[in-house]
Amino acid sequence: MLPDVKNLVAYKCVMLRGDQVIGEGRGSAAVGDSRRDVNATIKIAQKRARMDACLSLGFSEYFAQDLD
Repeated sequence: MLPDVKNLVAYKCVMLRGDQVIGEGRGSAAVGDSRRDVNATIKIAQKRARMDACLSLGFSEYFAQDLD
């Protein structure tokens, strides 16, 4: 998918309700970014995929950084 990026870990998160797909998200991280090891890189990629899936469901108002 990205041939120029070395050591890339990519995840796809599919959210289901019963048999129906209700949300989908993708996340990636590269081994060695910010001096992460392989296990930390996998966790970061998984978390990014889950966050992207949650945001696709309309939960972005719960992740706001300012509370104006």
